[in-house]
Amino acid sequence: MVSCSGRKSLYQKLVTNRPLCCYLDHDLCGVSAAVATILREKGQSVDWMFENKPLQWVFKLAARVHAPRLMFVGSAE
Repeated sequence: MVSCSGRKSLYQKLVTNRPLCCYLDHDLCGVSAAVATILREKGQSVDWMFENKPLQWVFKLAARVHAPRLMFVGSAE
């Protein structure tokens, strides 16, 4: 997502109260999208992070949108 200077990001406008799914490695972007899709097919509402951001940013986003859970998809524990 490219944001113009002086404008709020899409994430700054959202308060979703839904779990947030993100990936730790760019190679796992498709896997995290698949996790979000499977959860949605099972009837859960899930937000999916499609940007590769630092973990501190992800935690702040989760707090800002009141995400009850934060799911990380990574290659190792």
